Amino acid sequence: MRKELYLVIICLLATAFGVLAFFHIWFNMQMRFINMRFQELDREKLILKNNIDKLRYEKEYLSSPERLGKLADKFDMTLPDEEPIIIIK
Repeated sequence: MRKELYLVIICLLATAFGVLAFFHIWFNMQMRFINMRFQELDREKLILKNNIDKLRYEKEYLSSPERLGKLADKFDMTLPDEEPIIIIK
């Protein structure tokens, strides 16, 4: 009777250890996936910031009067006397 009780206790402990090991591995994998996703989001955020900075620089470059004059001279064009109104829909 005692051997059977010990065998049952050993089986229960082995099962509990297996379940604990499984959830430990599963939880670590989930955390790795979450960290990888955050790294991807950080990379995308840096790329977007870089693109925004490039667009802001191009806008400043193209909107300065000196640059517009140089561009107009480069393409043999003349600038209007007044600033054109740009309508964005």
